[in-house]
Amino acid sequence: MKGSACARCAEPVERDTSFDTDKGPMCVRCFTDYAAEHQPEKKLDIKELKARKEMIEAETTGLLPRQILLGLIEDGYDRLMNGEGKFDQEVERLATDIQKMAGLAVARNVMNVLAALGKLVEEQEEEVRGTIRRLGTL
Repeated sequence: MKGSACARCAEPVERDTSFDTDKGPMCVRCFTDYAAEHQPEKKLDIKELKARKEMIEAETTGLLPRQILLGLIEDGYDRLMNGEGKFDQEVERLATDIQKMAGLAVARNVMNVLAALGKLVEEQEEEVRGTIRRLGTL
């Protein structure tokens, strides 16, 4: 997405500072305005629901479990609908929670990679020791 432009204001956006929407990439300001304009009670047709589902799946697959992300979004939505928070606060809370979970998920992945590398090093050490033993018998 490097070099893309916001779908609303046409300002340049980067992958880490933009949101992918059904309208195209949006800067933070335009995305916030777009989300505020969205009517939660509006009934979506099947095509829009499928597009949103595909977008959510594409954005959430891999690093973070989908159910956890959906739970965070639902919690924020419930707080907004109950009047317990403002939109900007809920977006900030969601971003913070996702950052925390992503940090933990990355740490877990790094630990898994390190464990796999440790096993590989142990196997290679055994191979080297075996080779040295064979060379000593020659």
